[in-house]
Amino acid sequence: MHTCGKHRSNKHRCDKHRSSKHRCGKRSSSVDLPEPSTNPSFDLLNTKPIVGMNYEPAPSNYDSLPPPPVYFDTDFWNADFPALWGTMKNDPSGTGTPRNDLQVMQSIGINMIKGYNYSDPNSRNHIPFLDDCISKNIKVIIPISNFFVSPNGINQFSAVIHRIINQAIQSDAVTTISIGNELQGVDNAKLIAQIFKFVVVLDSGNKLALCSPLQLFDSTGTTFPVMANQIRTEIVNLGLSQEYESRWFHGINIYPPTPIVTFLQTHKNDPVNGKQPLLFTEYGYWSRPTGQNLQKNQIVNQATIIYSNIDNTFPMFLGGCLFELTDELWKRGGFGDQQEQSFGIEKFTGNFGTDITTTGLEYRVDVLEKKESFDAFKNVPK
Repeated sequence: MHTCGKHRSNKHRCDKHRSSKHRCGKRSSSVDLPEPSTNPSFDLLNTKPIVGMNYEPAPSNYDSLPPPPVYFDTDFWNADFPALWGTMKNDPSGTGTPRNDLQVMQSIGINMIKGYNYSDPNSRNHIPFLDDCISKNIKVIIPISNFFVSPNGINQFSAVIHRIINQAIQSDAVTTISIGNELQGVDNAKLIAQIFKFVVVLDSGNKLALCSPLQLFDSTGTTFPVMANQIRTEIVNLGLSQEYESRWFHGINIYPPTPIVTFLQTHKNDPVNGKQPLLFTEYGYWSRPTGQNLQKNQIVNQATIIYSNIDNTFPMFLGGCLFELTDELWKRGGFGDQQEQSFGIEKFTGNFGTDITTTGLEYRVDVLEKKESFDAFKNVPK
């Protein structure tokens, strides 16, 4: 089954619901931590449904790894690539026509976006992008990519991780930090816990919710990922049990054939994991080689099930983030390299123009075409 995290380059990823024990009690942490003022992960329940989109608009000439130097990774949420997400160009004489992807997503009801890479704020200026998200009432999940969730990543780039966290704290667009994507094992759980602690220490206003998107290995939907328990254990071992309870929600990447309602019931019935909110951080389907009609039907079916179950039956369920807006040609995997590349609900037409980054490097601004799934997803009641 589709596992996006495996195919990503590591460089290139309410109070009313809380019992009294979640809002009080002594901390066992040895560091000087801020007292919580809100419950960030539960605050998300007040704004559900989350109608999210995974947004990683790699241009058509980003078709292999390593990528062309102009791109470096898959972070396009910045001032270097405004013609992809916004209405402006860095080069007024450039041949590219700004696509305004954020407006496109807003037009189909998207209220949250999620990504996989977020560059050092000292090297990429994300503020214009985040401000545009604010203007369109689109909330943002900022990723700490798999590259940073490693012993070398944390040791060598802790200052970068801190800068990313601080930018997330400072922007009104950002509600959440996601830590890695589809990571497995106790060693990675320890690293996720370390980054969780970074956020707790830096986020004195207790603003940010956190998750770490996980893959499902049981296609029956009857078991909750073991990794979720490992992450919780490592966070608790750092003396941050109260912070876990108030900040953490489960991010799950779910794809056919896993039955969605079965997994929702599994989460609800879990005596531990069921206490934290749940977001499907990925769902969707490919269009090649099996065709756009099958993709459309699969996405409509998944989205219909998701958004018809945002109710009192599953009170801790937040919604989902469709994977994804645009195709990505750099990916490898699936049938003849087509499946992994074709999860987008928009595709490349072969036509494009150009713009330049803030440092004068040329990047491609592709003309996109809506697939059958685009309007079909838009029309799903949410």
